[in-house]
Amino acid sequence: MKNKNENKNNENRDNNEATLRLVLPFMGTMEDAYELCRLEQDDFYMSAFMIQSWIGRASVLVAAEYAEKKEARTRYLQYGHHSARAFAEIIGDALGKTEAKGDSGASSAEVSRAEEIVRDQMFLQLATLDETKSRTFFQHILRFSSFDDPIAGICREAVMNFATEVQLKPQAVIESPFIMHPSFGDPRVALIYFCDWLDSILHLKTHAMWHLQPAMFDPDAEKRDLAAGAFVHQHMANADAETKARYKAQFEAAAEHYPDSPKQRAMAVTLDGDAPRVWNYEDVDTAVITLWPLVKRFNWTYVDLLKTIRPSVKRPKLYPCHREQSFATYCTNVLGLRKTRKGKSSDGELVGADVARRLLGTKP
Repeated sequence: MKNKNENKNNENRDNNEATLRLVLPFMGTMEDAYELCRLEQDDFYMSAFMIQSWIGRASVLVAAEYAEKKEARTRYLQYGHHSARAFAEIIGDALGKTEAKGDSGASSAEVSRAEEIVRDQMFLQLATLDETKSRTFFQHILRFSSFDDPIAGICREAVMNFATEVQLKPQAVIESPFIMHPSFGDPRVALIYFCDWLDSILHLKTHAMWHLQPAMFDPDAEKRDLAAGAFVHQHMANADAETKARYKAQFEAAAEHYPDSPKQRAMAVTLDGDAPRVWNYEDVDTAVITLWPLVKRFNWTYVDLLKTIRPSVKRPKLYPCHREQSFATYCTNVLGLRKTRKGKSSDGELVGADVARRLLGTKP
């Protein structure tokens, strides 16, 4: 039985797609999702609610890396941790055997190893989920990606990049009937890979916002929440009714969490006068952040990555792309990205290079 809301077309088209997207019904609580499942005889809405919570939580974790760690080289981004951790916290128990693991108290030289242990634990948990439930949930991810919703848009980008990796037509996987194609493989492993692509999308969006709205990355978590609420409020004028309802509920929840906070008015004023940071190497940053899941998957060296992105950047012979050492340092000190395994640079066609070219829109 179809949700009546799915018979309405959203009037706004995605800039890059001709498909008219449907509006996701507003679900402020788990009870709202359960009621929709009951009325429509469709368990998708419970998954949709969990997916929204999962991606929202992962985005908060990524933003905290930028806000709470002043130096980029101390951040751990696309390390297989944020989306996997949020998954374990929000969804793991519902699908089988996962449970959230807290951060270790490690610092300095111990951080890298501590983060690696947490990541490996979560991946092991994801791999031991119930296969049938995982397959259904992955198909619900595909369906969720088809809706016109800000969080669904993030999910859609991650799905389409993953589809590109497994040689599928990206648009086709987010169209009805939302069946999980065999190319995605085991649904439990697919969820692990999807976490990598989701981390990549969240990293890029956070990195861009860090340049555009610096006030949203205050070290004070309360100020961050209030700034996010003020930012959303400023940009809701042209949103559809469902989106307005969703973010109105979030704004009211933040206001309730911080009653009569003296910082609330101050953050709204700060956003109005917020001057963006200069973003000198946007093209380089976008290419590197986008392709990092492939660096991890195929153990590319910095030379491999540099060779792959050069056709897509404006000044391939200038900093930070002129020398391998400068490029490697830039990835760590500016983007918070670091390789954890040694590799050997490829002499011929790089494994995954065809995927990279499709993602960057470059030619062989």
